Amino acid sequence: MPDHFKPEQQLANPEREREYTSRVLLHFFRHGEKESIPGRTNEEQMLTAAGRRQGLETGLMRPEAKPSAMAFGSDIPRSQEMAGFDLAGAQRREDISGDESLDELRDILDQDIKIGTKLAVDPRLGFHYDDPGLLAEATKAYKNGQALKFVVENSDEIAKNAGDNDSTTYAKSAANVSEILNKYMTIASRFDQIVSDEDKKEKYSDTLERFMGSHAGVIDVFLCKVVEKLKGVEVRNKLVQALNNNGFNFAEGFDIEIDVINGETQMRIKYSKPEDERGEAFEIDEMIPREMLEEMMEAGGK
Repeated sequence: MPDHFKPEQQLANPEREREYTSRVLLHFFRHGEKESIPGRTNEEQMLTAAGRRQGLETGLMRPEAKPSAMAFGSDIPRSQEMAGFDLAGAQRREDISGDESLDELRDILDQDIKIGTKLAVDPRLGFHYDDPGLLAEATKAYKNGQALKFVVENSDEIAKNAGDNDSTTYAKSAANVSEILNKYMTIASRFDQIVSDEDKKEKYSDTLERFMGSHAGVIDVFLCKVVEKLKGVEVRNKLVQALNNNGFNFAEGFDIEIDVINGETQMRIKYSKPEDERGEAFEIDEMIPREMLEEMMEAGGK
């Protein structure tokens, strides 16, 4: 593990509670329970009624979100559903019940804005497999309850041997999420300038909040790469085992806090899993250096 990624070296003053002038708060989570309708591809399976309720309930368990909050999902529609319902719950939207279709959900969320959408698409939150061999192995691992272990330990090598530079492997998932976070590191600095302006700060909350609907095999894979870089392969393997080798449950995820403190932008990842039927408890609450994001982006071809 590179010395500059040791947790004790990440901050000159490692106190847990700090004063920040602005914060970008990003919630990354897997979609809720999905359908299993015969004849439909995986990409066509939407959330079940229970999955839509999971989205709302997840949002209701969060602190209330400001009206400026937005949601993103992958190009697989059920992740957009999850992100939109999570946002609706967090904003305490009484006009959204959980029975809405994706189009209806987006229309309601967008009814108070004139430009753009509050429920957008970011393909980097999704996954795809171009090489048939990699797809077959990934599918087999998923059916055997070994999906996360397979992606972490085998996907990069299989893709490399096949000349596949595009499929969502261990390195590629880490690069995709890192690219999103790197973008928000830049946004955080600009946002801080806005909320620090005496003429503007009363119009803005000090927190920019985003809800990121994604998938198992993407965000849990990124978390594994972060743990590997910060704490080593042995601790990463403990995380994989804590997730029963298979990845996040429905609606499970982690938070990213990007704070501007004394003019400096700092990123922290927070994830906590209790001991459950999958495995032992696991927790991480650590700073992520920006250079680590850049390394993961480069390793994944970004």
